[in-house]
Amino acid sequence: MDPYNISDLGGVCVTDNDCDSGLCDTTRTTSICALGDADSCAAPYADKCVLNAECTTNTCTCKTGFTATNKLCIGVALGDACTNVAPCTAANSVCGGADNSKICSCADGYTKETTFCKAELGVACATNADCGIGVCDSTRSSSICALGHAESCASPNTGKCVLNAECTTNTCTCKSDFTATNKLCIGAFGSECETSTGCGGSDICDTNANPATCALVSGGTCDAAKSQCMTYSECTTEGCTCSNGDADETTNLCPSPNSGFREISSMLAVVTCIWLSQL
Repeated sequence: MDPYNISDLGGVCVTDNDCDSGLCDTTRTTSICALGDADSCAAPYADKCVLNAECTTNTCTCKTGFTATNKLCIGVALGDACTNVAPCTAANSVCGGADNSKICSCADGYTKETTFCKAELGVACATNADCGIGVCDSTRSSSICALGHAESCASPNTGKCVLNAECTTNTCTCKSDFTATNKLCIGAFGSECETSTGCGGSDICDTNANPATCALVSGGTCDAAKSQCMTYSECTTEGCTCSNGDADETTNLCPSPNSGFREISSMLAVVTCIWLSQL
């Protein structure tokens, strides 16, 4: 990695040198910077310990059955014998089989790849590294592993393409009005979407619209002659402008005309309950 592009805790890494603090947790399907065994995990870092460790009294500690090795928490490898007190290392693995002959294997929906259990097509994912084949389709409301644009979708995988792609002559191909970007199919203005990841540039998936479509964010440069702004906004000299107050800080969507009324009603309801409880 770029020596000038050091990752914070939770950021992607290749070696320990890539991390600003902690170490590179290579026991995960996607290696990230994390706090190792015996490292301090005082607030706000209680959830930043390496895989198979937990933050106990402000210190990362390997869970029962796992051994600290170079600050990583190592258990039983895939294919090796395991017990309740000698658990499996790999994420998404299970210790199963007949009594006295249990071994570590990948859970249903996952396939062994070297020392990891990789998600199969249709299974939830967070990054491409989580998937055995295909890509992590983040254009969906819930990300799953799927076959990307230009990838083979021969039987039995004809229905396994990324969102807004179709299997044509055994190859996943983005539909018209969608552009292939990193194997995902990204929509233009007015294209249907599930998340903003599925929209081009800085466009937003306007889930206030029915159906949800790609539109310009608040402040985006617009053309008044075209319907490009999201619902509850209009094109002004300052760009797309929310009609009923500022865009929501979390969703970036413009508030509906009745949102302010609902907030006032909720506050009045709370005040009324307090007043009645004091009678």
